[in-house]
Amino acid sequence: MAESPPEKDHHNVIVRTCRVVMDIKVRISEIPDDYADGFITPDEKNAGMFREWIARQRRLLAALLQDRELFDRYLIATATEDLGMFLGSEHIEDVTDEAAEEIFVQVYSGLNSEDRAYFEGVRKDGLLLDNIELIFDAFESDWQETELIEMRVLHPEDERTSKL
Repeated sequence: MAESPPEKDHHNVIVRTCRVVMDIKVRISEIPDDYADGFITPDEKNAGMFREWIARQRRLLAALLQDRELFDRYLIATATEDLGMFLGSEHIEDVTDEAAEEIFVQVYSGLNSEDRAYFEGVRKDGLLLDNIELIFDAFESDWQETELIEMRVLHPEDERTSKL
């Protein structure tokens, strides 16, 4: 069993911070038309509704990719959350549901009226994030392609002024 790291206030222990800057590639996959094929059969009663649910998410993803500011915000949120999970760190905060909803409310406000009404309805029911799960699955941080850009030691005088 691995030992826990020594506490900061433990005597004879010096703690310093290393700043690490890296480029994380995030792969965004399209949601394919035939996504439903593995889940439903053509004669299933709700097949049309399921296919429309997928199509709505495809349109929402396309709209997100077209809005550079919202896309950048979501991309940073995704990479940050993935990094926190990858490192198992409690110090890297997950994206809150409210922050994710805020991004997607702005994205779907630019969709056609039917899609807009659908997403607004599921949001009011507290189910927006459940109805965009294919978009979440479309984003994946590629840790094998991550590049280390810079590393440096922060000295105590740097640490007081260098929070992000």
